[in-house]
Amino acid sequence: MAREIKFGRIIVWLVLLPALLFFVFKWLFFSAPDKVIMPFQKKELIAHEVRLIVKPHSFYHDGHLDIELTIESNERPEFVRQDPLQTCLIYVDGDDTPLLPESFNVSQKDAYHVTGLLTFKVPAYPKEIKFILFDEVQYEFVWKVTR
Repeated sequence: MAREIKFGRIIVWLVLLPALLFFVFKWLFFSAPDKVIMPFQKKELIAHEVRLIVKPHSFYHDGHLDIELTIESNERPEFVRQDPLQTCLIYVDGDDTPLLPESFNVSQKDAYHVTGLLTFKVPAYPKEIKFILFDEVQYEFVWKVTR
């Protein structure tokens, strides 16, 4: 009798524990309906006396994407002072139509450094993002989106 009760408890735990873990995982990672977290790598480029750091953050179901941009240059402070709204764009899924940023919110700024968040309006769940910052040269960063 005691052995049957113990066996019954083990079976209950073997069924309940995976179900509980499934629902906790689902609640933690899929409960925010407005935001989809994608694992983007930060990309860095040093060229033409400029250091660029670009990192996409999250897609939102309402169709926008936030990209963190850092521009540093001790030799070319005029490049740092340029408006990213005028010098940045993205292409999505190989489409030939460039998408311009809607806003740039600066978080840090001095004469040789600027960091901020660019916001772009994008189609939901793109497969590829190509970010371009242009000056006399064109700086290009590409991410393949995996789910």
